[in-house]
Amino acid sequence: MKRTEKMLVGGLVLVLFGWLVGPSLLDLVTGSGARHEKQKLSLGRELAQLTKLNEWKKQSLAAPEDGDAHRAEEQYRNWIWALAEEVGAFKELNVAPNSRGGSRRGRGLVPVQVQLTGLAKFGDVRRFLFHFYQADLLHQVISLRMKSKSQQDNDPELEVTLIAEGLSLSYAAEELAGRDTLFAQTRLTTESDEARLKAVLDLADASAFPKEKSLLVRVGDQYVEINASEKVADDEDGAVRWTFAPDGPARALQADTIAELVPVAESMTGIALKDYKLVNPFALYEATLVVFGFKEITVGQAFRLRALVEGVRPGMQTTFELGEHPPGMTIETVVNDDGEYEGRIAWQTEEDQEPGQASLEVFAKIEGRSSRLTRTPDSLSWSARRVAVARNERPKMGSLKSFSVTAGTPVEFTASATDPEDGRLAFALAAGSPRGASIDSGSGKFRWVPQAPGEFQVTVEVSDSGTPRQKDSQSVTIKVALDSAQFTVLTASVTRDGRPEAWLFDRLKNQRVVLTPKTRFRYGDIEAEVVSIEERAVVFRVGKEERKLVLGESLQKLKPAANDDEPSEKSVTDEPATKKSATDEPASKKSATDEPASKKSATEEPATKKSATDKPATKKSATDKPATKKSATDEPASKKSATDEPASKKSATDESASKKPAT
Repeated sequence: MKRTEKMLVGGLVLVLFGWLVGPSLLDLVTGSGARHEKQKLSLGRELAQLTKLNEWKKQSLAAPEDGDAHRAEEQYRNWIWALAEEVGAFKELNVAPNSRGGSRRGRGLVPVQVQLTGLAKFGDVRRFLFHFYQADLLHQVISLRMKSKSQQDNDPELEVTLIAEGLSLSYAAEELAGRDTLFAQTRLTTESDEARLKAVLDLADASAFPKEKSLLVRVGDQYVEINASEKVADDEDGAVRWTFAPDGPARALQADTIAELVPVAESMTGIALKDYKLVNPFALYEATLVVFGFKEITVGQAFRLRALVEGVRPGMQTTFELGEHPPGMTIETVVNDDGEYEGRIAWQTEEDQEPGQASLEVFAKIEGRSSRLTRTPDSLSWSARRVAVARNERPKMGSLKSFSVTAGTPVEFTASATDPEDGRLAFALAAGSPRGASIDSGSGKFRWVPQAPGEFQVTVEVSDSGTPRQKDSQSVTIKVALDSAQFTVLTASVTRDGRPEAWLFDRLKNQRVVLTPKTRFRYGDIEAEVVSIEERAVVFRVGKEERKLVLGESLQKLKPAANDDEPSEKSVTDEPATKKSATDEPASKKSATDEPASKKSATEEPATKKSATDKPATKKSATDKPATKKSATDEPASKKSATDEPASKKSATDESASKKPAT
C-alpha cells in the first residue's frame, strides 16, 4: 500500500473514532463542572431550607401531642388574653378557642386559632396589634372587625372581634411542653426606683431567660429593655439582678409582679410604637388652617411663622402657598419631626426699614380636595427699634399654685408677670409640658384637660423684649386622679340597732362608706346631704334639689345633668384645689342645722373583699339578685352590726365571674 493511501486510511480512522468517542470525551471534560455547580446550588437551597426550619422551630407554638394541640392552644389563648387586658386595656374581654383552625391540619403542623371579643378605643387596638406582631411567633391576625358604638364621638369605643392564628409544628422546641406559659416568666423580688438613672431588679429565677446582654421583658403594661444581667452574690435561691436603661419604664416596678420574656421578631427590631402608623377610620376630621409665631417684630428682625393644618386625616399630603404677602416673603412646605406637613414662612426686615404693616394670606392644598383651605388674612407689623437701656432687668412672674383635679376636668389659670422696663412680655410653656397643654403668649392664659391620672409638672416661662432678652419661670404641679364618684356605687340599705344605714362601696380604694340620715358628706366633686334611706334607694339633697339613688347606681348620678341650670363641667378654677373629698376628711363635720340623731357621719370601712376593678364587666349589680338585708320597716332592728354579719352575705361588688374560662 502506498504511503498516500496509508495516510488516507489513518485519517479516515481518526475521523471515525472522533465521531464515535468525541461527544463522550467532551462531556467528560466540560460536563463535570456544570454538574458540580448544579449540586452546589441544590445544597445551598437545602441549607437555606434547614436554616428556615430551625428558625420556625423557635417561633412555633408547643408541639402537638398525638395530633392534638391543646397545650399550644391554652398557652396561646392565655398570652393573648394577658396582652389584650394588661397592654391593650380591653374591657368586657373574652378569648376563646376557634374551632375553624383545626380543620386545616397539614402534615407536621396544626393551626391554632383563638377568637378575641371586647371593647376598646382605636389607640388600644393599635397598641395591642403592635406588641402582637412584635412577638417572634409563627402567627398572624386573620380577621379583625371593629364596630363603632357612637357616630358622633371623635374617638368612639369600639366593639372588637379578632381571630388570631398560630402554628404548632411537630418539631417545636421541647421546653414549650414543659411549662404552662407561652414565654418564660419570673417574679421580681425588689422594687425599682423611677427616680434613679439606672435601676436594678432582683429576680427569684431567671434560668429560662437567655443570657444575652440585652433583652426585652414585659412587666404588666410596661416593656423594659434590660441592659445587663448578673447573679446576686450570696443568694441561695440563685437570684439574678437586672439593670435597665434610663428610658425604660415610665413608672416604678413593684415587687412580686411577674416579668415575661418578649422575644422580638427580626422584622420588628428597632421599631417603636410611635413608628407603628395606623389611621383611625372612625375619627371625625375637620381640617383647620392655623398660623403660629410672632406677628409683631422690630425692624431688623425676621418673621418666622409656621402654617399648619389641624384636624386633617394622617398621611394626607399638604402643600402651602402664599396669597397676599409682603414682597420678598417666602413659604416652604416641609415635614416636621411629628410627621406633619407644615409651611415655614420667612421674611427678613432691613435695619433701616421704615415701620409698617402688611396683610398675610396663606392657602393650604390638601391631597384629594379640589378646593384650597383658607383662613382670615393675618396682620403683620414691624415697629421701630427701641432704644436699649443701660441694663435690661429680667421680668418677674407671679407665683402659681398647685392643682388637684379629677381626670376630664379642665385646668385653667392665668400667669402674670411684671417687667421693670415695661417691655412687651411673651408667655410660653417649657419643654416637658403635658401633651395638649397650651398658653396664650400674650395674656398668659393656660388651659389643659387631663385625661389620665398622675402627677404632672408644668413650667411657664415669660420673656421680655429687651436686649439682651431676659426671662423668668414658675412651675406648677398638677395632680390628676380618677373621679371617685364614678366608681362609688350604692350597694345596700340596711337597719342596724333600729337606725337605717346606706352602704356605698368605693371600687378604686376597695373600701365601704356608711351613711345615716341627715349626714352631710363630700365625695370627689359631689357634696350632698342624706334626706332619707328607703328599702332599695337613698334620697340625697344636692344643693336645693333632691335626687334618688337606687341600689347598683353610682354617685355619678348625683352630678348635675348637661341640661341643668348649672354647667355640667366645672373648671378647676371654680373651686379651690385645697378642698378635700370625703375620703380626705371625716364626713362627721355637720352644719348647725343637723339633728342629734345624725351624729354618726359617713364612715369608711376597709373592705375585705375584692374590688370591682379586679373583675370583668360581666358582674351583676345589686339589682340583679334579691337583697339579703331588710330595712327598718320590714322587721325589728338587727342585733348584729354590719361587721358581724356572716361573710357569705355579699354585696354586688363581691360577686365575680371568672375572668378566664377554664380550658
